[in-house]
Amino acid sequence: MSARIPRALPTAPLALAMVALVASLCGCSSSPTDSGSPTPELALSAPPLQGVGPTGFPGAAFPIPAGARSVVVEFACDGGGDFAVELGDPMMLGQAPLEGGCDGTSPLAWPVSERTGGTLNVHVPDGVAWTATPAFSSDEFAADAALTADCAALSPLISALYNAEAGYQQSQLSLDEWSARMATVTGGLDAFATSSESALDAPGAALRALVADPALVPGTFITSRTDPLIEIRRACNTNQSPLVLMGEFGG
Repeated sequence: MSARIPRALPTAPLALAMVALVASLCGCSSSPTDSGSPTPELALSAPPLQGVGPTGFPGAAFPIPAGARSVVVEFACDGGGDFAVELGDPMMLGQAPLEGGCDGTSPLAWPVSERTGGTLNVHVPDGVAWTATPAFSSDEFAADAALTADCAALSPLISALYNAEAGYQQSQLSLDEWSARMATVTGGLDAFATSSESALDAPGAALRALVADPALVPGTFITSRTDPLIEIRRACNTNQSPLVLMGEFGG
């Protein structure tokens, strides 16, 4: 089966660890970068959207002007805590929710197509006021091609990492099998280091060092060593080329 990182892959007891990881990954302390933000060719006006607390599913009405091909939303919230914002149905569109901290204003960029739903789903703590000011454009979303390629290259490696952990924790892999799989991941990350042409080379190297660490306790990686995964995930999501994981174990 396939899933993007926001979805937990394995079940018990690793599911608890995966929930912790997702919470960690969503707990962004800084605003996402705007490397995927389009340069407007034609500005299309739209009113700002305001609210207090989460919108709930499927989100608040977010009309999209005719002719729009991309949008940058200046998302403002204060008071601490974290936010996550989804445009339309990201699973259907193969896009990513964007996340950050409620400590100011963050530019959030998405592609727009005829399949994009006119809703904005905002996740913030209860009582937190927020404003989403859209700037639609007739320009296409400008994804970074090198970053897109690197996100695709890392997806099977991170899948293999999760599966080694899941299989070991569920007693479906022996220690020797876990070790062999982690060695394969290490080799893949070595190859990635020679081919990467994006900013993911640094977190990729950091991930490789953690995976190959002889002090790593089997089954503990996803609860204790997530920083490079967070950085990789944020960059891929901001570029709208989210990681796709293939789960081998679990429901």
